[in-house]
Amino acid sequence: MVHGNPALAAALDRGVEAEAISCPDDIVVSKDLGLECRVREPSGQLKPVAAALQKLLDDRSLNGVKVTIKSSLPVSAGLGSSAASSVAALAAVGAFFGVTVSHDTLFDYGMISEKLVHGNPSGVDVYVAVHGGLVYFKGRRRKSVPLTQRFPIMVSCTGIERNTGELVSRVAKFKESSPALYRTLAKASEKLVEDCMKALEKGDPGVLPPSMNFHQQALKSMGVSSPELDSLVKEARLAGFVGAKLTGSGCIIGWPGTARFEDSFEGFNAKHPNSFMSYIPSEGVTTWETPS
Repeated sequence: MVHGNPALAAALDRGVEAEAISCPDDIVVSKDLGLECRVREPSGQLKPVAAALQKLLDDRSLNGVKVTIKSSLPVSAGLGSSAASSVAALAAVGAFFGVTVSHDTLFDYGMISEKLVHGNPSGVDVYVAVHGGLVYFKGRRRKSVPLTQRFPIMVSCTGIERNTGELVSRVAKFKESSPALYRTLAKASEKLVEDCMKALEKGDPGVLPPSMNFHQQALKSMGVSSPELDSLVKEARLAGFVGAKLTGSGCIIGWPGTARFEDSFEGFNAKHPNSFMSYIPSEGVTTWETPS
């Protein structure tokens, strides 16, 4: 979702787990990155999460917790790993201390982290991490889209880290250099997104594949795609995913064309192991107590 244009965002059935335990100091640890930092001396890649945790701890006069984060999402790939990490860590701390942190408050704390990562984020990733489901966004407007069933979707990553802010700036440059074409593409995109939302509500995703293919070409024309992403999209379609487009900065999503989506995925994944199947929509943040 860029420059106020509408978008649909869905929670995946994989994400981030955070464990909170008692500790003399306030510490956050990332198992995947092999990093650790003090919450009150935030630094490096964990600084955004630590900053959000520090605000929560200070606001509630809490201390003495170690938060360990373990993610099943690739980093810097545009799948919302930073938002999921901060939301999971915040929820774990709230549950550990037995304090109530509402979804709205969790969103506000999560945005502290996102602003450090992305500068001026839309809030899409944090909102979906908190609430889950399928959500329609347009500007600051958010609408949960109720579905009668879950749909399979393929995600594949290039493994190449890209800066999301840089990609957003490319759209701004395209808008400035080709305003008429930008308006045409934006208008078509808005109508297609609304059509997809209505179709999914009815359980008929037929309009989704052509819409995905349109958006991939539009994003490519704006300079947002890359040779690696273009290649993945092409191969996904050849493998049987009737709709495919980039998502975020370093991944694509593919919509299966048959009920036997496992067959399409098996062949594609053999060549591109940085891929996985998911179901959308999935739930947002949840907490539980681990037996001692």
